[in-house]
Amino acid sequence: MFFIALRSFDARTAAILPNSALLITTPNMDFVHAPVPKCETRMRRAYNFAKDDPLYWPQPFHQSVAHLAVIPYPSNASEHPLYYAWYQPASSDFLPNTS
Repeated sequence: MFFIALRSFDARTAAILPNSALLITTPNMDFVHAPVPKCETRMRRAYNFAKDDPLYWPQPFHQSVAHLAVIPYPSNASEHPLYYAWYQPASSDFLPNTS
C-alpha cells in the first residue's frame, strides 16, 4: 500500500455536517465520527448537571473509556456507602455569603 505523509493542513478523511456549514477533517482516520451534540453543562435547579451528570443519567458507551460504565445505580438509602454521591442537595444545605 502506498502512503503519503500528511502535513498540518492535509486531510485523510473529511465530512460535511448535514444542516450546517461545518467541514470536519482528520489527518489520521479512515472515517469521521458524528460530533457530540451541543450540551449545556451547568448546575441545574436540583444542584446536579441534569442529563450530562453521569451519576444520574446513562452516558454514551465507548470502548476507550469503558470503565465509566461501571458507575453504580443510585441509592437513596442513608446506609449505602455512596449515599453522598447521589445526595440531592436542597437550598437549606447552603449558607448565604455575607461578605
